[in-house]
Amino acid sequence: IVHWQGEPYFANLYFDHAAHHEYNVFYQNDYVVCYRLPLNRTIPRPDFNNVHFIGKGLIDEQPVYHWTGRDAARRVNYQVWDRQSNRRDIVRIDVDHEREHRAESFTFYEWDLTRQDPSIFTIPEEVKRQCNRATEADRLELF
Repeated sequence: IVHWQGEPYFANLYFDHAAHHEYNVFYQNDYVVCYRLPLNRTIPRPDFNNVHFIGKGLIDEQPVYHWTGRDAARRVNYQVWDRQSNRRDIVRIDVDHEREHRAESFTFYEWDLTRQDPSIFTIPEEVKRQCNRATEADRLELF
């Protein structure tokens, strides 16, 4: 659930890096709206070489290690929690973007090592036909 236009909506965001398009689809009761924007960013590739161990804890009752780091060039602070196991799967990442005054938190409940069903990345055709084209300049007004 996201807040868009001052109201709560369900949202699906699709990033088609091959076509350089981003689709933002918002759902509320029986209403659906879609915006297609240019995708001008790359897939983030986190660099954990400069993280510092700060302790242990629990996330959803799972023992985790807690790390913190900073990307000074991009003014981004982050925290990472990984499982206290041989696999060391990442459980959660928190990111604080100083420049943009926003923070994000991602919790990972499972890691699938197989191919995903491509249908989860497919926008329903009826929604896609109604998708509004927007420019990068529209992004600030719309979102």
